[in-house]
Amino acid sequence: MRISVLLLLLFAIKAESQSLEGRIDAIAAGPAAIHAGAGITVPVGTYVRSGFDGAVGSSRNGISGRVDGFARFHLDPLRQHKWAPYGGGGLTARFDDNRTTRYY
Repeated sequence: MRISVLLLLLFAIKAESQSLEGRIDAIAAGPAAIHAGAGITVPVGTYVRSGFDGAVGSSRNGISGRVDGFARFHLDPLRQHKWAPYGGGGLTARFDDNRTTRYY
């Protein structure tokens, strides 16, 4: 019984440092598409947050989707200001009906 309580407490502590995000994206490259998705972001260090998300939507070819992996570098990681710049990058795999998979 003590082991299960300990595991739940560790999960709650770990979940507190993570952040969930929802998004709606309009994509103009390739066949144009609109996707709605969700993902998770976790801190890798003080300034860097890494995460992944998945999205599904439609394009003129039919059903469309994608999977993203990304990292963000925050210049104000402690959120001392209302607005702060950040930079980021990542990889995307996009899937469309009757098309080959494309990586960006």
